[in-house]
This record gives sequence, C-alpha cells and structure tokens, in this order.
Amino acid sequence: MVGLILVAHGNLANELLNTTAMILGEALTSAVGVPVNAMDDPESITDRIEQAIEQVNTGRGVLILTDMFGGTPSNVALSFHQDGVVDVISGMSLPMMLRFAESRDADSLSALAQGVKNAALESVSLASDLLSVKEADG
Repeated sequence: MVGLILVAHGNLANELLNTTAMILGEALTSAVGVPVNAMDDPESITDRIEQAIEQVNTGRGVLILTDMFGGTPSNVALSFHQDGVVDVISGMSLPMMLRFAESRDADSLSALAQGVKNAALESVSLASDLLSVKEADG
C-alpha cells in the first residue's frame, strides 16, 4: 500500500486526516500529517518530512499532499520528489483523501497520484453553473 503524508500550514493536515477517518469510520494506516507553523524553518520541516517518509513507506511509494503550490509546505515537499518513489500533489482536499483511501493499492504510485489529482479536478463545482443548467432545463 502507498504511504501518505499531508504537509500543510497550521493544523490543516491533521484535521484533514481526522475528517477522512470520521467519514471512513477508521483512520488511514501509513498516513501522517506534518503541520507547518510560522516559526518553523525549512530545515526542521525537511527533517519532519524525511521522518514521515520513513514512517509511512511500505515499499510501494509515498504520496505527499500539500495545501497550496508555492507555499513553504509545498516548496519543501517538492525536494523529496523521486519518480516512482515519492510524488507530490498540491491543493489537497477531502475528495482527494477519499480517492486515495479507495485507490491506495493501485498498481503504481504514478497511477494513484493521477487518480487523486483527477478527484480534485472533478470535485470542483460552481453553484451558478449548476443552477443555470437546471434552470435552462426547467
């Protein structure tokens, strides 16, 4: 099974893990959060991500989700990218977590990462777009 690390500002990573566990009825195994606070220096974040990789790596690869591209959590996490070993996706969300949970035994880290990314893209909706289609049909 692929390991999972969430790296985000504040306590978002741990809260997203907790919310996923609430929905699934159980906590994800081989999944940890790495909270990043304003006082953290990049070296300490790097050390915590490195420890997290060692903790969750079962030999099938590790997926790191970060809160937003260009932020410190994402910038530091990107330094761990290794094709087929560690992949990084920014813009983490609850739909991504649920897709990960249902697909973490995928054939490859790459396939899993692509599916998780697609879940994020597919889950974005603008109410006015949905409602205008419904009104046009009505």
